[in-house]
Amino acid sequence: MNENTETFELEALQKRDRAVFAQVMDQNSDRIYRLGLKMLGNVQDAEDILQETFIKAFNNIDQFEGRSKVFNLALQNCGQRISNVAAKA
Repeated sequence: MNENTETFELEALQKRDRAVFAQVMDQNSDRIYRLGLKMLGNVQDAEDILQETFIKAFNNIDQFEGRSKVFNLALQNCGQRISNVAAKA
């Protein structure tokens, strides 16, 4: 994917284009799920991270500047989840 494609994609996402958002989900879901599973150790938490990542991305897309990828948001979500679990222990 080149920079022009990413710019178009970001603009479409910021206009709440659900078809483009579905493409982004399709392109990133497996990788984000595997990250969640590896970092959190169970299927339910990995599924939660996957869902939370895309909900946060969709709800906050107008604030997104395009300097990072959706995968980075997933990484942050995993880190937050691990911190929350550790704090409760």
